[in-house]
Amino acid sequence: MINLKWSQFKSFADVSKYPLFYVETDDSYELDCKEYHCQLPKDSGSDQTDFETNYQAISNKPVINEVTTQYEKNDKTLRCMCAFADTDSNGEAEFSIPIPASGRWIAYGDVEFESRTFGDYVKLIELTDLDRVLAMMVALQIDPGATAPVDDATAAAALGLPLYPVLGHYDERGLPDPLPANAKGNPKGGIAMTFQYGITEAQPIGGYGKLEGLMYLRIVAKKSTAVSGIKCQFSIDWAENNG
Repeated sequence: MINLKWSQFKSFADVSKYPLFYVETDDSYELDCKEYHCQLPKDSGSDQTDFETNYQAISNKPVINEVTTQYEKNDKTLRCMCAFADTDSNGEAEFSIPIPASGRWIAYGDVEFESRTFGDYVKLIELTDLDRVLAMMVALQIDPGATAPVDDATAAAALGLPLYPVLGHYDERGLPDPLPANAKGNPKGGIAMTFQYGITEAQPIGGYGKLEGLMYLRIVAKKSTAVSGIKCQFSIDWAENNG
């Protein structure tokens, strides 16, 4: 345990989400909050009064173990967004969605081709710094007078992001290439479109994850054959934090 003075201890208790517990002895209150401890003598004047007035009644509450997802918190407003594209000569339709500066919590998304074929799939889902905002931030850290972002290699080294400007990818890229002889079904990174409906979910950060502002959500959908001019649409539900 880390021993703190009352002023330090209550500052931690005020900002943390951890419960406060105490044991009362003849001479003191023995207080605990996470790994912090405070011995508060009963003759400590204003400190004792502060604890007894503002903290004693809310201490020693039972700990309730429950998981609250981001969408169970009443602090967000649902927003809806859609985009449209045509496939190129490789049969690929690409979407690059700019994320508002405040960021978004992703809920649900789907991709749909106007005509479906068995083998259509979403081949790529990633969070990308297409405007190289982070590279510019690195440049300004190196030189406050900089007017252009650093190159990608310098940014990657400074940010600890080896794939920069890609910040995170959510399609599987760990499969061996070439596939081993025992692999069946032509496994690949991405999400197969439901053949019956021709759509697929696109939840790139595990359901209720945070998409950082000023970045781009990049999605590439691919037809099973290299056919151009096929219309594709993308819809997403995400939420803006009201705080």
